[in-house]
Amino acid sequence: PNTNNNVNNDNKEIRETKFNNRVKEIFDEKHPSCDDRVYADFCNYWTESNMSGTKMKFEMQKTFDIARRLAKWIQNSKDWTLKVRLNYLNLN
Repeated sequence: PNTNNNVNNDNKEIRETKFNNRVKEIFDEKHPSCDDRVYADFCNYWTESNMSGTKMKFEMQKTFDIARRLAKWIQNSKDWTLKVRLNYLNLN
């Protein structure tokens, strides 16, 4: 569960670094054969700041389980890649 609904005293850069490090641990442990671009895309998406710059997207979620979200992200990225390839083949 997401325990970040109330932003802690760490500044945004520290919280972002902690998030990225935790994602990298899970990524390397559970998805070692996956492309690092998937990791970077996931982190870039979920660390986007709100309008005031006080919270990141993952901190604004009611619940947020990194392992589950990352697994779904990876599955979706495989599906999107396949759809792009199939569309390309159908156009040629």
